[in-house]
Amino acid sequence: MCGRYVLAKKPERVLAQLNLSEIPNFSPRWNIGPSQSAIVIVNDGMKTEIIEATWGLQQPQQIKKMLINARMETVNVKPTFRSAFLKSRCLVLADGWYEWSAEKKPWYVKFLDDEIMSFGGLVFRGKDVSNFVIITTPSTGSLSSIHHRQPLVLPRERERKWLTSENQTFESLLEPAPSEWFNWYRVSAQVGSINNDHPGLIEPTSIDKKILEEDKQGRFF
Repeated sequence: MCGRYVLAKKPERVLAQLNLSEIPNFSPRWNIGPSQSAIVIVNDGMKTEIIEATWGLQQPQQIKKMLINARMETVNVKPTFRSAFLKSRCLVLADGWYEWSAEKKPWYVKFLDDEIMSFGGLVFRGKDVSNFVIITTPSTGSLSSIHHRQPLVLPRERERKWLTSENQTFESLLEPAPSEWFNWYRVSAQVGSINNDHPGLIEPTSIDKKILEEDKQGRFF
């Protein structure tokens, strides 16, 4: 599952890393949650561009929760997602994401090199507002000890294919990212409130901070 994520890198860094033609306009965010707007990258068949969209799809009155994720295993067959999967995929940019373990403890997951990652997503573009969901996959390796699902994190060389490929080509991109790509550690329970949005949310707890510092020292000796 992916229910909160971070995008706080400088816009110029996003531009350079993803080879975009325009500098994306966004403010640093450390706690992006469902029903909030965020930037996503789309391709309409002619050009790649950055748009703003709301995270989640509103459901009928009898269902209170928004749909914020689409499962990799069924995204190409479920009526809600099937058409968007064929024609309207997007990249959701993130520094990392938060996950809650069975003990309701929050963790932060990011790339080992701390670079920006791209989640595979679906965008639903309307006349006045656009919405998006994030595709999830089964968790891999040690990450499964935190939660059984993780976002579809695309390797850099597959990002453009995700936006532009057709038919069976992009279905082959539905592959869980290996846990070896990531670093993760526990963070403050403050992330549980969507009203909290500051850099301290991605700081490791005192226990994990000590472990991370010891790990860094070990790499030098």
